[in-house]
Amino acid sequence: MALQIPSVKAGVSYISSLVANLEVKLCKEIDGKVENVNDYRLKLLNDETGDTLNSCQMKESLVTDYLIAGNGYMYINKHRNKINSLHYVESLKVTAIHNNDPIFKDHKLRVNGQEYELYNFVIFAQNSKDGVIGKGLLDECNNLLELGYNTLAFSNNNIKAGGIKRGVVKSVKKLTQEAIDHLKAAWSNLYGTNNTSSAIILNDGLDFKELSQTSAEMQILENRRQNDSDILNILKVPQNILNGTATNEQYNNFICTTIIPILVQLECAFNKALLLESEKADGYFFSFETKGLLKGNIKERFEAYQVAIDAGFLMPSECRYFEDYDYIEGLDIIKMSLGNIIYNPNTKETYVPNTGQLINSPSTDKKEVNNDENRS
Repeated sequence: MALQIPSVKAGVSYISSLVANLEVKLCKEIDGKVENVNDYRLKLLNDETGDTLNSCQMKESLVTDYLIAGNGYMYINKHRNKINSLHYVESLKVTAIHNNDPIFKDHKLRVNGQEYELYNFVIFAQNSKDGVIGKGLLDECNNLLELGYNTLAFSNNNIKAGGIKRGVVKSVKKLTQEAIDHLKAAWSNLYGTNNTSSAIILNDGLDFKELSQTSAEMQILENRRQNDSDILNILKVPQNILNGTATNEQYNNFICTTIIPILVQLECAFNKALLLESEKADGYFFSFETKGLLKGNIKERFEAYQVAIDAGFLMPSECRYFEDYDYIEGLDIIKMSLGNIIYNPNTKETYVPNTGQLINSPSTDKKEVNNDENRS
């Protein structure tokens, strides 16, 4: 019912589709450097899950449940330490059983009457006090959603009735049962869905008194706009994002404040459930590829690449990789200016490219080195 409200459907679908289209990577941190790791679990997260849902549908369903119900669940089908498949489970079919200990919390999950341990699931919960049971829009904004749904339903019923006001018929004398039945049938036809040719003739002594207001009198349109604005504010989806009028700055702000926090929580859920303890100790972690979200327009991107290349922060080959261009041999180079002095904080040595001097800072010793060798 909540997803029948246009603003809820639009906001939730926009967020969930953005997250679902992102690629998941497995990374390993080695001596302060991050390397991408090729692993069989990436196929389950990015392509085929082993379930009837593909990976995109699975992530979209997880995020939708996360936003609406506050919980997203995915069952891990594995044999020993090998994960064979991942299965999305609808949050409404999962019941959490807790031990009532506020310190040493422990839960079991029950699905269709069968109990499972927590480590059998990827648990994706928001606004949670125990990491298992979360709160979404249905729990925290129930009255607002009910108002939005009732407003939409009222507009629909009013249109079905052709805008005819409801009311009562007053009679100065007592009517026979036959007259009452005839009047009820005529009134039912008037308020039915096909009332274009319906009419009621009030005899002498009968009078109609209005009891309800029209949509215009109740300012239904203005109320719906305010309800939609409130719902989108709760979802943190600006209206200009949905209608495509947002600037690059507004779009990037939306990504940083709305999408990135969801990705971080989903990464934590994947790390907790899909990695072995030995892998966690060795620095493995899952991460979403977000470079496509924050690319901006092509002029801004290429100007940023130029600054990064000139500063020696990126190589041309890395910039081509970010733009999904083919690799060209010979572009794995770092540009350095002859006017800069190079200092190595690990060895405390300073090198001057123009003069070929290598200066040892502690003793301020200078050594002449072969200029051609150093520059090459």
